Amino acid sequence: MMNDYKIPFRNRIVNIAANVRTHSDQWLVFLHGLGCTKAAFDTAFAAKELEDFSLCAFDFLGFGDSDAPNDLSYELNDQAEILIALINQLSIKKVHLVAHSMGGAIGLLATEKLPELVSFINVEGNLLNEDCGIVSRKIATQKEEDFIRTGFHEFVQSLEATKQDDLLHWAKWCREGSPIAFHRSACSLVTWSDSGNLFSIFQAIQNKAYIRGEENLQLYLQPHLDGWHSYVIPASGHFMMLENARSFYTSIAHWLKQSK
Repeated sequence: MMNDYKIPFRNRIVNIAANVRTHSDQWLVFLHGLGCTKAAFDTAFAAKELEDFSLCAFDFLGFGDSDAPNDLSYELNDQAEILIALINQLSIKKVHLVAHSMGGAIGLLATEKLPELVSFINVEGNLLNEDCGIVSRKIATQKEEDFIRTGFHEFVQSLEATKQDDLLHWAKWCREGSPIAFHRSACSLVTWSDSGNLFSIFQAIQNKAYIRGEENLQLYLQPHLDGWHSYVIPASGHFMMLENARSFYTSIAHWLKQSK
């Protein structure tokens, strides 16, 4: 299932690790969040609700099994370029982006260059400055050398100390990535979230849906949700694809029927 794709990028070739299942010309491409990996969406490949779709979940540069060069900026725009190149390499003609957390910002930055886009599913993806909560904004305030030396390990250890299944998964995924990529991505994520541009791009997309976990009220976002298709996943927080996978993928399947 896992493949390495060689993507031309900035006068070099980078390896992008992806889990791919080809079934039809309708694709779901899953975009993971900060410090996460493609493994966040392993459950998608077993979801009966999605069995009629082709699926792709991949690791952004600097995360999981993909390359992690230290000399890259890890700007979200760069990751968006990788996304576009991978979609082209897979010869995808119709794509639904399922974008979680930081992946939501990256997906939005790619949409204007994706004529293949059918719909955009935002899974608590960054839209406003409030979406940069304690994690990304706290990381961005640290100097890179300090985060690499101590901050990264302290953050991962704090996740492990909670003993919560979702956060233990997150800690494991963080350890599989590059602290440099983590820090630079967090800085770029804060900049884009504070700019207001992500929200404007999302508003302009015609076929879109928003999914959040029941435990995350996100009251600051509620006034903006009018007119959007939205879903609330019961008994879950930010990592709803882990905490309530059945309801999560059932909601996605429902949206896919609506957006045909």
